[in-house]
Amino acid sequence: MEIGCGVGTDLVHFAKAGAIVSGVDISDFAVEMSKNLGIHNLKGEIIRKDGENLKYRDSSFDFIIKSFPVLDTYICNMRSHE
Repeated sequence: MEIGCGVGTDLVHFAKAGAIVSGVDISDFAVEMSKNLGIHNLKGEIIRKDGENLKYRDSSFDFIIKSFPVLDTYICNMRSHE
């Protein structure tokens, strides 16, 4: 599972190595563009979803990555000034 996966560039590498991958991104554009990389033809999916409130069973994934956590800091700072 990759949270904030964008178009799925990192997930494609895992999927090509045989992993079943899942990715979420809040951007409709990124999820649509992920189809151009072929992730949907491999074992996996990328869906449009807010990565902040995911509901999966415990142990659903072997590991979870988050590529750009610095964006969370920026967003949290913006929210604290609202």
